[in-house]
Amino acid sequence: MARPSSGDIELDLGRYELRRAGHRIKLEKKPMELLIFLAGRRDQLVSRRDIVSALWKSDPLIDTERNINNIVRKIRTALGDNAEKPRFLETVIGKGYRFVGPMRVISPMFPATQSPDESVAPPAVARGRRTRDPLAYSEFLQGYRQSFSGDLKLLQQAAQHLMNSVARDPDFALAHATLSYVCTACHFEFDPSRSWLEKAEFHCQRALQLDAALPDAHVARAFLLWGPSKNFQHVEAIHELQLALSLQPDLLHAYNRLGTIFAHIGLMDHARSMFERAAPFSPKKAINHNITQVYVWNGHYDLARDEIERWLAETPDSKYAMHFALHLAILTRQWEQAGSLAEEALRLTPDEPIVISLQGVMHAAMGQSARALRSMKQACTNPKSFGHAHHTYYQVACIHSLLGRTDVGFEWLERAADNGFPCWPFFLNDPALENLRRQARFELLVSSLQAKYPSALGLL
Repeated sequence: MARPSSGDIELDLGRYELRRAGHRIKLEKKPMELLIFLAGRRDQLVSRRDIVSALWKSDPLIDTERNINNIVRKIRTALGDNAEKPRFLETVIGKGYRFVGPMRVISPMFPATQSPDESVAPPAVARGRRTRDPLAYSEFLQGYRQSFSGDLKLLQQAAQHLMNSVARDPDFALAHATLSYVCTACHFEFDPSRSWLEKAEFHCQRALQLDAALPDAHVARAFLLWGPSKNFQHVEAIHELQLALSLQPDLLHAYNRLGTIFAHIGLMDHARSMFERAAPFSPKKAINHNITQVYVWNGHYDLARDEIERWLAETPDSKYAMHFALHLAILTRQWEQAGSLAEEALRLTPDEPIVISLQGVMHAAMGQSARALRSMKQACTNPKSFGHAHHTYYQVACIHSLLGRTDVGFEWLERAADNGFPCWPFFLNDPALENLRRQARFELLVSSLQAKYPSALGLL
């Protein structure tokens, strides 16, 4: 048998079929499930225990050892692979298997429906991910269209629609994954009570149980991992998003989330690349406004200013656009503008700690120490720990640094780095940290962060 080339073999997730040179290769259900599972973890060792969990859950009546051997043999036969000299499926003796072969994975096709504001297109509903219940699908679409809103009321409505969907069809994996994302967003942005978190974890786990190769489920898991409840597990979340993109390369929100995570850990070039790579998959073919954080933290103030203007023109009441506008004015010492922006930001979000602490940075930079300390105290009295608390910690470090309180300032900087914001390039650029940069331990902190988050993490 001729050895297949990299262009010969295709795994079509939408059609649920394997093809060689355009011709379908017959493959039974379990071998197909295992092939999808292994291909989704390309180049990674997959243990036999993981395979058992993915294919049979915990059925005690299954002779898993013999069944795995038979299924692997069928996959190799379908691929024309040789166990002695494998090109596709390597056996790691005593451990499991590793998929290494040249195979094109084709993402499921998207329905043409779009959300009312044309900002989000519904995800693929491939075989094994659709529901036969039309009402369950209708509820799913309504929930999906509201799921990426920054408004709590709309997110709550989305959660209700998606709960209705999974209540009608408990095996609808895509609805479970989307519901997990919505619950995580509510927990991250608005309500840090455990009820949202527990729902998010349950529905994410359920989605992965139903379909371990569902890209949206891995995105949902990444959103959980990169949050305050998991202490911002950057590397683990990056892995889940990279896995999702290996399964479906057009996942807009996976690219954008990678951009945000890379920016927070100081991989600025990779962050910018992810935001730019997401743009073609956006209905508006535009780069996400969150690229502003890359520009600000990397010292590209002109680019940041242009992006903030576009952001505010599109959504004048965005608290994040206002936050970055205020921060940019402070960084560039535009004090009159900073004062008016601080007033407007506090009008929009009077109890937001990241805005209050940033106002404290402004006061400290202007030499108004008493006002700076009052702002800092007010920002630290909020008992709730939202997703952006690490930015409050960072800005508290800046206030202490500007006021010459270097020891306590450095402790707050370490706290910010340990709780999700180890953005060492910004530590080097921010004029507010000048007093901290004179300390020897500052250099040690930056060196340790560079070693912990190397550039290789950003490679897809």
